[in-house]
Amino acid sequence: MLERLKKEIERTARHHDPQSLFLLRTVHGIGATLGLVILYEIQSIDRFKRVQEFCSYARLVKCQHESSRKRSGKSWSKIGNVHLKWAFDMKTFLAS
Repeated sequence: MLERLKKEIERTARHHDPQSLFLLRTVHGIGATLGLVILYEIQSIDRFKRVQEFCSYARLVKCQHESSRKRSGKSWSKIGNVHLKWAFDMKTFLAS
């Protein structure tokens, strides 16, 4: 049952955005599951005007809360997309 669902999702993704899915799958460490997570969580990379915006959205950088050169707390834990953070952490883990 689960395998059939996985194949159906992959088939749908191949019709939805075949070029992006193909490119993602060429990256070492990105397989079927990570490729689908990244593809559907990013949606369209064009919606990010700058690389910094994407990195922030994907939780690849920590934002600093600073005022008058004083840091306050670590409220960065809830900022961004947790699924992309997981996918990029898994990609790094699997590639090593």
